[in-house]
Amino acid sequence: MLFKKEESTALGNKFLNIVTVITVALSVLVISVFALFYINVQSAIDSWRQGIRIQVYLKEGLDEKRIQDTKIVLDAIPNVVSSRYISKQAAFAELKEQLHRQAGMLDGISQNPLPDSFELQIDFSVRDVSQIEAVAVNAEKVPGVTNVEYGKQWVNRFIQIFSLFRAISISMVILFSFAAIFIVSNTVRLTLYSRYTEVEIMRLVGVPNNYIKKPFYIEGMLLGGIGGAIGILLLFGIYAALSQGAGGELMASAIQIHFLPFWACLTIWTGSVLVGLLGSHLSVYQFFKDNVQ
Repeated sequence: MLFKKEESTALGNKFLNIVTVITVALSVLVISVFALFYINVQSAIDSWRQGIRIQVYLKEGLDEKRIQDTKIVLDAIPNVVSSRYISKQAAFAELKEQLHRQAGMLDGISQNPLPDSFELQIDFSVRDVSQIEAVAVNAEKVPGVTNVEYGKQWVNRFIQIFSLFRAISISMVILFSFAAIFIVSNTVRLTLYSRYTEVEIMRLVGVPNNYIKKPFYIEGMLLGGIGGAIGILLLFGIYAALSQGAGGELMASAIQIHFLPFWACLTIWTGSVLVGLLGSHLSVYQFFKDNVQ
């Protein structure tokens, strides 16, 4: 009867361990998905920042000297890397090239409606929309300038969406981390209670508490580490399947999606190990607090 009871307990512990590993793996998978999109979106934003341009439109009829003076003033504005003069003729030619097959629509236009302009390239280190706004405001004050455009509404909306996504990502990381800690903690606690007799015997013969606790800490770390590794491998499998399937065309078009870098995978896996350690610590602490006088 004792053998059957021990066998039943062992099977129960194995089942709990499997459930815990699966829970941690799913938590890590969800966190990794958010991390994957966060890193790729951040990379896209950095690339976009490299291509930030502010269009400065000039008054009609400025002579060459006034244009050169305007360029000097624009180049002196903080966070402006360089400026490129675009004549109205060059702007019209660029417009026709962009329209490509629809360029015939411009054939009926007898007079070029586009103004002369400068295209300002912003410093890559600029990460705040207010700094871009400051460049635009300073450019508007330059004599000879009529209007400045940089897609303010689009930039603000894009930054707001990214900020919202970042807040959701952080919330999901916290939520699933707590869920994993709770599951690991309860699993290790049930394991402790199933080995209550063994723990008591070890204490009675003088085994130090730290020595008794060590295997349960290791168990929690293993559960977290194995679950974390499985979660990352699952994400890689999904990524590889999408890359080779229909999602590959999407990845190769608008935004180039890359898998998590090694440091990110290592950070997530280390986090899952620490989650397992924290969960086991909470259960061990509570167990010895309730049962050891």
